Amino acid sequence: MADVLLDFTPLSDVNPYVNASWIKPTGSIDGKIVSGRFVSSNTTNAIYLYNGIPTPVSNEITVNVVIGDFTGDASASRGSAIMASNGDGYFILIRSTDLRVYKTTAGGGANTLTQIGSTATITAVDSDDFLFGYNTSTGAIRVLQNGVSRFTATDTTHIAA
Repeated sequence: MADVLLDFTPLSDVNPYVNASWIKPTGSIDGKIVSGRFVSSNTTNAIYLYNGIPTPVSNEITVNVVIGDFTGDASASRGSAIMASNGDGYFILIRSTDLRVYKTTAGGGANTLTQIGSTATITAVDSDDFLFGYNTSTGAIRVLQNGVSRFTATDTTHIAA
């Protein structure tokens, strides 16, 4: 099971979405729940950060997100991140046609991004289940879409984080 599991399908529609376990970073706008999906309240990025420390199983931190609203907006990016409190870490951006994995530069936080590997071509639809994992011991990165491997790489930049 993922360290963080995001499934908004049981939630009622609400605008804005507020949860004490989540932090909305400076510059982000409100997110909302529509038909069991977390979406932006307008055409700008809605980013919420889980305010917790995961307990990885077998040294792998994982985030499992049921992503949706590709039908409503096929070109927008969705994603999740595994980051230390200083912003060092990794994140995935998913569109209806591709996914990309990025890392931050050590000490540079989210303002310094480098893509890891190549852009992976996928076909994503509403309610796809994406698992994003990072092994804190080996640097192995993996992305699964509905249980099928879509991306693998190794990056040891943030093992200590």
